[in-house]
Amino acid sequence: IGCGPVGVQVALLLVQNGDYEVTIMEKGESLASNVHKWATVSLFSPNSLNFSSEGQKILIEMGVAVPDLEEFPTGASFIQDYLSHIEAYLVRSGLCRFLYCTKVVSVSRGTLSKGQCLGNDPVRAASKFNVLVDNLAKAEEAVLLFDALIDASGNYDHPNFAGIGGIPALGERR
Repeated sequence: IGCGPVGVQVALLLVQNGDYEVTIMEKGESLASNVHKWATVSLFSPNSLNFSSEGQKILIEMGVAVPDLEEFPTGASFIQDYLSHIEAYLVRSGLCRFLYCTKVVSVSRGTLSKGQCLGNDPVRAASKFNVLVDNLAKAEEAVLLFDALIDASGNYDHPNFAGIGGIPALGERR
């Protein structure tokens, strides 16, 4: 869940392993949609900390120049110079599909309630993840089944408030 830097990197590692077919669900209309919201802002870390060694190898294989590793890119250049190329690689692999405008509404494990078969119970472990999604572009719902699920949705558009008990302090929501 989530097609930002973390979701893309996890997908890259799984696809390179070759044992997995990956589906990335993204609420936004495009790759790294939350990064687009702060596209003009520079990252707080240089490219050397934002690009994985696997990702750098992919850029080289694709004939794309690896950006200066000491540069602090803007969100826009991070997407353009790195993430978009990794996305293209993942699509060409045939092992990764991207579902944009797809909001995850709920997740369950098989037909189990959240209190059933807890811990290392083999029944829970053998149950697929049921993911109820809302296709925002088509106003359609669907249930998708997965063997494993990784939440890389981040917290940019759903922060935790600092107030007492999670109640926002006066003015904090603005």
